[in-house]
Amino acid sequence: MSNPQLSAGAKLKNNRYTIQQHLKSGGFGAVYLAADAVFNARPCVIKESFGTSAADIEQFEQEAAILSVLRHPHLVQVTDQFAEPHRPQYLVMEYIDGEDLEEVLKRYPGGLPEADVLTWIEQVLDALAYCHTFNPPVIHRDIKPSNIRIRRTDGKAILVDFGIAKIGDPTRSTHQGARGATDGYSPIEQYTSAGTGSFSDVYALGATLY
Repeated sequence: MSNPQLSAGAKLKNNRYTIQQHLKSGGFGAVYLAADAVFNARPCVIKESFGTSAADIEQFEQEAAILSVLRHPHLVQVTDQFAEPHRPQYLVMEYIDGEDLEEVLKRYPGGLPEADVLTWIEQVLDALAYCHTFNPPVIHRDIKPSNIRIRRTDGKAILVDFGIAKIGDPTRSTHQGARGATDGYSPIEQYTSAGTGSFSDVYALGATLY
């Protein structure tokens, strides 16, 4: 399964959520903009998991568990998790109105203004410091421009998508359902059996800054 399964108008969780549009798809799932009927059709983001194996399901549930307890001004907030009969699992997150850094870069082929970049990177660093010192530690493992959204209302950077995050002991081997890498951003250890840790996020953020 590699294509979005939901079309505009689809209903989820006893008609609470109404899909408005497909936003993007990746190797692990699809992301949609939706309306939450419980909160006066407030916009939200719903992530649909493509994984059906036990490892994939465990990883998706871990992502929900991680994000549901993290609280930081530069991290996306999870608001709900559920499963539908004969359908994938779903994760509901706050909608960050704005655009990701990958989209912003398209308007600046020569590079973004240095002052803006340093401000955004410092904000993401603050979020990562919080994650890395959380108990147990949370390693994002997928820092890249498309996973940093710039909020339209205040211009702040918000780190999103913990789909291949690693929680707990950094020396522990990575869960099969969480393995993945992005060329140009992921560190060498993420392509091998070497353990990933907070240093892996720092490397990827450095590559994003560059």
